[in-house]
Amino acid sequence: PAARRRRSVLPGGMFETVLEHLLLQFLAPYVDGLSKDGLRVGVFSGSLVLKDLKVRPEALALLGLEGFRAKDGRIGELTLSVPWNTLYTGKVRITLESLHIQVEQVGDSSVPVAEVLRAMREDKRRTVE
Repeated sequence: PAARRRRSVLPGGMFETVLEHLLLQFLAPYVDGLSKDGLRVGVFSGSLVLKDLKVRPEALALLGLEGFRAKDGRIGELTLSVPWNTLYTGKVRITLESLHIQVEQVGDSSVPVAEVLRAMREDKRRTVE
């Protein structure tokens, strides 16, 4: 039997609008420098490249590192690739290049540095999984 082709549940163009909204909703708490106009240009092509984003000071706390603040942070390039032709079976890929974050501890400074590094590595491992 021939494989049935899935139809989009959203009218043409509406899916892209929903994706734009989701990107703004989920990225905005972590980075500054996003604009809806910049997203609209890239989303339709299937590849979205955002450059020179500033990491927000509260981004680390939002990721579960409550005792830390991004004193200075930059993402050189964030690339999102959406396989529109194989959306149901393909993979959406997000790539970060040149991520630099200067972190400072806030609040209780009595926590040993080794413990802080261990917690950060563990959080990173969980995030990657």
